[in-house]
Amino acid sequence: MSLILLFLATIIILSLILNKKIKKSRFKRRDQKFNSLAKYFSYCFILWSLLATIIISITPLTIYIKIITITLFYALGFFLLKNLQQKNFNAKKHIEKSGEVVLSITAGIGILITIIITASIFF
Repeated sequence: MSLILLFLATIIILSLILNKKIKKSRFKRRDQKFNSLAKYFSYCFILWSLLATIIISITPLTIYIKIITITLFYALGFFLLKNLQQKNFNAKKHIEKSGEVVLSITAGIGILITIIITASIFF
C-alpha cells in the first residue's frame, strides 16, 4: 500500500514538472500554434502512468521488478509527452476519447447487470 502511495506522489510531482517544462518551451516559441494546453499533456501523463501502475501492481512479479518497470515507464512517458507536445499531438482529444471509453464500458456493464437481473426475475 505504501508503494502505491509513493507511486502516486511520484506521478503528481512528475506531472507538475512536465506541465512547467511544456509551458516554458511554449513561452519561447510564441509564433507556433498548439493543439492542446499544457495541462492536457499532464493529464495524459497521469492517465498513462496510473494505468501502468495498476496493471504492473497486480502482476505476480517481485517488488524490485515492479519498481524498476514502473520507474522506466514513468521516464518513458515523461519524455514521450515532452517531445509529443512539439509535434501536433492533440492531448485534449486523447483525454476525451479515454473518458468516452471508460463511460462506454461502465454503461455496458450497467446494461448487462440490468439484463441479468431482469432475466433472473422472469426465470
